[in-house]
Amino acid sequence: MNKVLIVDDEESTRTTFSEVLNNYEFSSITASSGREAVDIFSQESPDAVLLDLKMPGMDGIETLKELKKINPDIPVILITAHGDIPTAVEAIKLGAYDFIAKPPDYKMLIIALDRALENLKLKRQNTLVGTQLGEAEAKYRNLVEQIPALTYEARLDNCVSATYVSPQVEALLGFTPSEWLADPEIRLKQIHPEDRGAVIAEVEKSKIKRTTFHAEYRMFTRDGRMLWVKDDASIVGDATGRPLLLQGVMFDITKQKKTEEEIKKVNNELEQRVMERTSQLEGSNKQLRSEIIERGRIEETLQRYAEQLKALSHRLAEVQEEERRYMAKELHDEIGQALTGISLSLVSMAGMSAKETRKRLKEAQSLVSGLLDRVRNMSLTLRPAMLDDFGLLPTLLWHFKRYTAQTSIPIHFRQRCLDTRFRPEVETAVYRIVQEALTNIARHACAAEAEVMTLVEGDMLVVTVEDKGVGFEPEAVIVMKESVGLSGMRERLALLGGRLKIDSAPGRGTRLRAEIPLGDEGRRGNEARK
Repeated sequence: MNKVLIVDDEESTRTTFSEVLNNYEFSSITASSGREAVDIFSQESPDAVLLDLKMPGMDGIETLKELKKINPDIPVILITAHGDIPTAVEAIKLGAYDFIAKPPDYKMLIIALDRALENLKLKRQNTLVGTQLGEAEAKYRNLVEQIPALTYEARLDNCVSATYVSPQVEALLGFTPSEWLADPEIRLKQIHPEDRGAVIAEVEKSKIKRTTFHAEYRMFTRDGRMLWVKDDASIVGDATGRPLLLQGVMFDITKQKKTEEEIKKVNNELEQRVMERTSQLEGSNKQLRSEIIERGRIEETLQRYAEQLKALSHRLAEVQEEERRYMAKELHDEIGQALTGISLSLVSMAGMSAKETRKRLKEAQSLVSGLLDRVRNMSLTLRPAMLDDFGLLPTLLWHFKRYTAQTSIPIHFRQRCLDTRFRPEVETAVYRIVQEALTNIARHACAAEAEVMTLVEGDMLVVTVEDKGVGFEPEAVIVMKESVGLSGMRERLALLGGRLKIDSAPGRGTRLRAEIPLGDEGRRGNEARK
């Protein structure tokens, strides 16, 4: 069981790493500081070290230097935060094997440990082989056959035909040494076809340049299994330096390759997740930007509505005050004078003859009659009672007649399905919209005539008022002081869930269209109003 030294100043971290390593059949020893780690390293001789980069006192870099002085071959894997990765890379230049970022992916940590220990194992094996090759030939033969690797000698005249192969060939590839030596082409036959050309080319390159041969390639065993081998060999020459033999050692690195494939797969999956996450973040950012833009538009709209509402409220207050002044003037000048005249006539009757009294009563009756007409006109102007008593259609017909008599502007009226009753607020809204639209025509349009149409389309009551007058720019005047009529129409319709559309331009008249949703309760028959 491989022994791992865990160095970290946090006890919880040391405990967590120990539990993880124990689950993967590693033994562990711990140190809480760099100085303690150096002492334990000297005494315990661990197979690998997990070293925290950031520690108080003697930090990870200083500890790494001290450990490498004691045994430079023991792999040291750094545990570091994301922000310290540049420092970790610098530490690798000083001899660290690898680094793992916090919080660690424990699967990646175990893979890194396996690779580090496998490399240590290979390094120790290579060291052992190098030592054995330096000894006598007889002892060399005996020793190389004990290592867990295949050793061989091969002629260079036909590239790779073996002159010697160690007994490990049977454990590795399933052939006995005699079977291997009996077939000069057996090695080429067992190399994977896709790798065969590269191996031959690398041997020729080593032969020509007198360099060491290094290759990793796939081979098939006797029973058809495929494995990866690491092949390291040197050129042996004669006394004149002419190359004669290729002496090498071959290791089974299938497990290491599988580990590398797993790491590659994990990296690919990680890159894919990063790309997906990046795409998600880009989509979220795009949506957020859209929401911010939309929110800005909404805020601008609300601000504009607030300003319009403020202007409308101010104008309404002015209109109310003008109406009060008008009513006060009417009451004082017209009704007040009439009442004063009646009062004086009644007072002067005292002591008059019957003939004079009848004359004064006749004058008083005339004043009272005029007063009643004036009061009736004022009442109709404020709100005609027939709207509540008889409904929308009779009231509109009366208003058109009265409007034409006052303005000399004829009204062409068309209607459909208006001979029924609607909710009071619907009837009031339609009457006020028509009244205001016709008032605007009389004041501003300079039109010779006007058209009014009311009809029911499904669950919608539609009112259209059109003239061929001078026209105007709707949006340009809606926020002006004089636009209180248009703003009032919109506000009145908005309260009923309706909408107002104005089609106008200077020189081509105006068409106003109001739509009011009726719903289940919007339209009621005459019987329901009785």
